[in-house]
Amino acid sequence: FAAPLNCRFERYFSAFPALERAFGSLGSFFDEWSRIEQGSFEVNPPFVPEVLAFAAAKVGELLGDGAKGALSFLAVVPDWGGGAS
Repeated sequence: FAAPLNCRFERYFSAFPALERAFGSLGSFFDEWSRIEQGSFEVNPPFVPEVLAFAAAKVGELLGDGAKGALSFLAVVPDWGGGAS
């Protein structure tokens, strides 16, 4: 999940693909998961509980799909445990 001003890679999924396709967006973060067939990906969704749960569920679906090629994900998530750092 990125935007033209904060992406580090040429290809990324975004929240506003209609505006950001010209800058490299592959499409909507919420709709384009089926396009992922193989590869390594960074998943850094907005730190909103519902969006984090959605992303975790989608990553789980992709990893469980035996028809996909080799996949790996690096997930960036907040530590909201409230414990000492």
